[in-house]
Amino acid sequence: MKKARIVKFVKEKHPGVYDAIVDEYSLIIIGWSVRLIKSVIQIDLERHTGERVKLNYLNLAKAVKKFKAKKIDIKK
Repeated sequence: MKKARIVKFVKEKHPGVYDAIVDEYSLIIIGWSVRLIKSVIQIDLERHTGERVKLNYLNLAKAVKKFKAKKIDIKK
């Protein structure tokens, strides 16, 4: 998904946008804390789009938890 669309969807508060964000940044999700992931994503989105985005920590944490659970189930 293009990063400009991610920014647009976050600002419009579309459901499922945090799952899309986690899928887009799946390479950095494993092994990093949610707080660090949130900062990296915000910086990256701002750098690519020029717009500042405020991500909701709890929604991002839920999406990361769901992603990690799905990743563990796939490995088994």
